[in-house]
Amino acid sequence: MKLTEIQTRAVNKIVSLYLDKSSKEIQFVAPTGSGKTFMIANVISDILKHNQNNKIVFIIFTISDAQLPKQFKNKLIQYQDYLDFKFNVDHKESPSTTKIKNDNDYYIKWNNKDVLIFGTSSFGKNTIFTQMQRFKDMILELNEQGYE
Repeated sequence: MKLTEIQTRAVNKIVSLYLDKSSKEIQFVAPTGSGKTFMIANVISDILKHNQNNKIVFIIFTISDAQLPKQFKNKLIQYQDYLDFKFNVDHKESPSTTKIKNDNDYYIKWNNKDVLIFGTSSFGKNTIFTQMQRFKDMILELNEQGYE
């Protein structure tokens, strides 16, 4: 599986914007069926390939239900065979305040080079991540530890 010429141009543009740090926000918009997930997998792989000595975590917030983030995770894992640089992918779901099993449920954990995917189910009023401000804590901790 390979990127098309148009997909390659899009991936290269996004990676170069990231690498030259000229933009704090990069928006990626493409129509349904254009291969967005495969392009994003290549963007992540290329960024990691160019920054092997840096500490990086990718955080993806989706506005979709629980099934779509899981499908996104599975596709990113499936595409690993076609990428130059491999990475870990994890779909994180915040437990509700009534379904806490142990102390680990209160925290968002990551490793270097991880891709963390959060769906809308993690943003509800009755979820631990929202009530305990775990997203804010995670961003602060990543910054303090020198992660990009």
